[in-house]
Amino acid sequence: MTRGRTLAGFAVAAVALVLPAPADAQLRLRPCGKIQCGRISVPLDRSGASAGAVSLYVQRQRAARGPALGTTLLLAGGPGQPATGAYNDQTDNPYGEFRELTPRNDIVAFDGRGSGRSGLLRCPELEEANLIDAGAEAAACARRLGTRRAFYRTSDSVEDIEAVRAALGADKLTLIGVSYGTFLAQAYAARYPKHVERVLLDSVLDVSGWDPFYLDVFRAVPRVLRAVCRQTCRSFTDDPVADLGRLVTRLEGGRLRGRVTLPSGRRQRSSLTRQALFFTIVSGDLDQLARAAFPGAVASALRGDSAPILRLKRHSILSEGSGTPRDFSSGLYAATACEEIPFPWTRFSEPATRFAQISQAVAQIPEAALYPFDAATTEGNDFIRMCRRWPEASPAPAYGPPAGSLPDVPVLMLSGQMDLRTSNETARSAAADWRHAQVLTVPDTGHSVLTADFTSCSQRAARRFFHGQTVPRRCGGSHFFFALAPAPLSLQELRPVRGVPGVRGRAISAAELTTFDVTVEFVSSVLGGSSLDVHGGGLRGGRWSLNLRSHRPVLRLQAVEYLPGVRVSGTIERVGTGREHSRLRLSGPGTPDGVLRIGRRWITGSLGGKPLRARTS
Repeated sequence: MTRGRTLAGFAVAAVALVLPAPADAQLRLRPCGKIQCGRISVPLDRSGASAGAVSLYVQRQRAARGPALGTTLLLAGGPGQPATGAYNDQTDNPYGEFRELTPRNDIVAFDGRGSGRSGLLRCPELEEANLIDAGAEAAACARRLGTRRAFYRTSDSVEDIEAVRAALGADKLTLIGVSYGTFLAQAYAARYPKHVERVLLDSVLDVSGWDPFYLDVFRAVPRVLRAVCRQTCRSFTDDPVADLGRLVTRLEGGRLRGRVTLPSGRRQRSSLTRQALFFTIVSGDLDQLARAAFPGAVASALRGDSAPILRLKRHSILSEGSGTPRDFSSGLYAATACEEIPFPWTRFSEPATRFAQISQAVAQIPEAALYPFDAATTEGNDFIRMCRRWPEASPAPAYGPPAGSLPDVPVLMLSGQMDLRTSNETARSAAADWRHAQVLTVPDTGHSVLTADFTSCSQRAARRFFHGQTVPRRCGGSHFFFALAPAPLSLQELRPVRGVPGVRGRAISAAELTTFDVTVEFVSSVLGGSSLDVHGGGLRGGRWSLNLRSHRPVLRLQAVEYLPGVRVSGTIERVGTGREHSRLRLSGPGTPDGVLRIGRRWITGSLGGKPLRARTS
């Protein structure tokens, strides 16, 4: 094995002795629109010591071509994300993407125990919590769940997979897993190697599971940050990694404070700690535009402007906690993570005694392994904070299977170059545990490669893999997004537009930057999978809205403030088309008042009581 073998999910030999025969479980599928669906009941506790059962909700889409030659099982992320919700796109061709990948296979997905429609675990306190610091809420969740919190570990989910496989009558499974689903897929393959046909892992966790100190993530931060910048940060920094290190050092003295603008336009106090800064950069692997804005936001913070980095922090919290409990069970996430991650404290110890053990373990980590962050960042990371008050209810995490126990089957691992939570380094480590695994690194792509890759290189590679064809060893870069410069703080930092000198020309530049910033914000919202009716707050004030469901979408700005003292109101019609045009009113103490009309070629209007006409940039 290439890393520590502490695997929180594999109770291999011991569990095998007490398992009831999975073939005893009954699965009756019925027509559910364009798919089949049904339920299978499995024991809550397969040892038999605790009573109860879990009803697993299963969906099956028949093979696209002819009678099925096999079964493809889809495993979702989290833990906490239901597979049917994650992969069934509710179109006229449910699971169409996966039918295209494996057209001669039935496609099967089921909501894992505790998620979606399979006995959903609800912890209202945790669902409303800030995930950066959810210790008290997680402890309340543990009390709410009671002793059943012991039965939502990866080893339990592995046996659920086997029960579904046996009930379907499938001899072998083709496994497709994303994020935590890759961990679960590998756990199943090690436990039931004879029932695995082929494996596609997207955004790969090593079979050693989560590192409670995020050392694999810290190791990847400098590489990813430099990749984000490439050549595009030169206008504002010589070294984005050193910038981040300086900001971390500055935060040793206390929180960075400021305000963020809510979608209502209301300004709200906010602050930033080292742990929140780490959380923010990691969350960027789900948001291409937030990732592009991070180096500039750090540079802004270093010169005293907290607004950009606090806005990114708010976005990161919203993106990680978005959706309903049926979309993502935070209770299941906590139960699995806190019961099976190998934390540095003595299991079943009193929470008050754990702090010293955490500090002792962190003291053994070399500073270089954490740079540009520091020991305090990992000592108070979100895993540690969530679980240090959690009273364990299950035995200590088991060791993983011995080297060579994974089956000798074809394995393709997809890894995004910009992915931090499941990094390239982790994918290469995981690949070493398989006999025939190939890692395909996709440039300029973050977490969940198949959905985040704009070039379609990973999708083509997956099709070739499932057709038994040679998979390319590399993908070309997309370069769709470039690093965004720090937000300006005054008109004097801007160049006047050509043809309109002085403060009026700079005011036009400020208006263009404001609308560009709002465009970045709404594109980020749309790419993040939120509603097409999007709205948000300006960087320093005001609000905007856009309904993309409309036949002619109109972006509406109400006193949006990007540059201090320059407020922009008005409309941008036919957004994103070649016929886009704007009518904007500028006001505020930092700008000459007036109205601008911006078309494809010309900017006209009046500022400071004087007419103007200039070409668009």
